[in-house]
Amino acid sequence: MGSALKQARLKRSLSLEQVASRTLIQPHRIAALEAGQLAQVEDDIYLRGFVRRLAQALELEPPALLAMLPETPPLVRPSWYRDEPEVDREQTALRYVSYTAAVATLLGGLAWAAEQAAATPQITAPAPQTQVQPVAKTAMPLPSFSIAPPEV
Repeated sequence: MGSALKQARLKRSLSLEQVASRTLIQPHRIAALEAGQLAQVEDDIYLRGFVRRLAQALELEPPALLAMLPETPPLVRPSWYRDEPEVDREQTALRYVSYTAAVATLLGGLAWAAEQAAATPQITAPAPQTQVQPVAKTAMPLPSFSIAPPEV
């Protein structure tokens, strides 16, 4: 398959960069596919997409080239897939019960404190009463200004 891609590219006098600009596939990946290094492409889905785009750009039959690729295993997981860790349901349930008990205790304590604060009478001394003396309203004399014309 790789040699067929390389022969078709050279027959059309195209460089790796020209094919890369047409297909938007990096030149080092095209060179790896032409060399038969299929492991350079991470996942099978990308490999098939690259071969299809290269075949279309080089005016080849995509199904014929795709048939040359090795069979994929029945269960293919992408490279970014991570197995989920096992969850201990007993420990998770215990954790939720503990959190619930802690919140209930906190709310009970707050309710008790509010009840104690409301039941305790507040003893306060009466505020001393002072008499305010009224201020006599007296008019303040305004300053007098005299404006005279300038002397010539």
